[in-house]
Amino acid sequence: MMSNNFDIKTLYFNSAENYLKTFYQCLLGLEKDPANIFLINEAFRAAHSMKSESLTMQFNNIGLLCHKLEDIFAILKQKPNRNLLGSAVITELLEAIDDLGVSVRRVKQKGEESDVQERIIKLKHLEEILKKGGTKNLSKRKDARSKDRADLKGFDLAIIDTINVKTQILDNLMNLLEELVILKLRFDRALEEKNFERLYDFKKHLALLLSELQYSISQARLIPISQIVENFPRLVRDMSRVQGKNVVLEIKGLDLRIDRTIADRLVEPLVHLLRNSVDHGIESPAERKKLGKPAEGKIQIIARREKDRAVLEIFDDGRGFDFEKIRKAILKNYALDEKEVEKMDKSKILSLLYQGGVSTSETVTSYSGRGMGLYAVKSTLDLMGGSLTVETQTNFGTHFILEFPLSLAIIKALLVEMGEEKFAIPTVNIIQSMRLTRKEIKKAADLDTFILNGEEIGILDLGSRLLKSSYPAESKYFPVVVVEYEGKKIGFLVHKIIGLEELTVKPLTQFPILGTNFSGATVLGDGKVALIIDIPAIFNYF
Repeated sequence: MMSNNFDIKTLYFNSAENYLKTFYQCLLGLEKDPANIFLINEAFRAAHSMKSESLTMQFNNIGLLCHKLEDIFAILKQKPNRNLLGSAVITELLEAIDDLGVSVRRVKQKGEESDVQERIIKLKHLEEILKKGGTKNLSKRKDARSKDRADLKGFDLAIIDTINVKTQILDNLMNLLEELVILKLRFDRALEEKNFERLYDFKKHLALLLSELQYSISQARLIPISQIVENFPRLVRDMSRVQGKNVVLEIKGLDLRIDRTIADRLVEPLVHLLRNSVDHGIESPAERKKLGKPAEGKIQIIARREKDRAVLEIFDDGRGFDFEKIRKAILKNYALDEKEVEKMDKSKILSLLYQGGVSTSETVTSYSGRGMGLYAVKSTLDLMGGSLTVETQTNFGTHFILEFPLSLAIIKALLVEMGEEKFAIPTVNIIQSMRLTRKEIKKAADLDTFILNGEEIGILDLGSRLLKSSYPAESKYFPVVVVEYEGKKIGFLVHKIIGLEELTVKPLTQFPILGTNFSGATVLGDGKVALIIDIPAIFNYF
């Protein structure tokens, strides 16, 4: 009985989240097109359905709030009233949906509803104004309160805990499970008969089934990127209005599917970049008019897949980076010579921005002012094995390019050995592996080097760095793995190169061994743990 009750509640909360999404999409659409009767009807149906389901579950406060929203959408369905759907009315309704979402999540997490009486009173007042056909007073009231919502507390950055999985994937998982059970029975019989030839065949079959199982599970974990960006138009709307700007957000490629863990980690970096575009990039309407631009600023998010990687591009048509202003901020925050800073090219300046602590904002706001935006974005992408590229042009805008793997659950890596420990180096950073002779290594006081294709490359004794265990100096040959990060190359001197493997990644929190040199861990076939080397962290030493 408890199980049935749990299932019903789970269905209710999933349904409620979908209704909330419908409300937001309809209201933001109606702000651009107030006469769109389809959107009004969709919002009305969502309010009616959510009211009925909430009252059935005895969530009476949620039901009452939905009922009042239903009344308002019923008024707006009437043709003469559609011209009342200005920004002030939309803002009032969006705030009501925010409160509705807070109440739903409170019930889900704590089992109790929020007090919605104050919001219902405000909606009744809105209903009276709409019936009278005038919203001027409401507009003044909303303008006076707009700054109170500058912190965007209602914007939900919750971790994604629900994935919709196609029945075809579940059916395939069940079929694979059945095959594994049958294979186990055959394996046991062959073991009893000591039929080693059949055991070898079963081993190959098992490897094939496990590979298929691994693929099916990774497919089940994928979610459309729409699930993490669907709230962004609301975010941009609220931020731009607080700053007296008019900004529209366009999103393309919503069907791109990425791993749930990747999606969770991407939300905050994307919010940072959107805040950067609204706060620093897009100009005020007056400034845009002087520059011959439309009063409405534009931000675009374009998502696409390139082989086994995902690419997210964020464009804005704003002022671009003010490098002179950034140079002044660098002088303020770093103990550098003024002439040295003046000579810095754009790539060098951007590299300092990636380190954090450089801000061109004169005041600290809810959105910016601490200089940690690009640092936070790049740090997150580095941990995922991704990259951040910034292109900017004065008065034409800025282009952020985020590139990252579709999944973190499984990676291709080169296993190496140092001392008695094994480590994994992600292949995405590897150029090649080789054996060097003593003659090929040029000795130096700080870092030994060797020549590869005419380029001098430094050698890092990885065992010494990670284990305080140097490579034997008397050896004839020195195994080296050449890796690259952000255009820089270095050769990792290892004790032994084992070979390429596909590895299942575990977060370091599951293991007692912690360290800034590692991005994760994996369990090998012999049951031992191998740490995955964090390439960006290693390069930070140089």
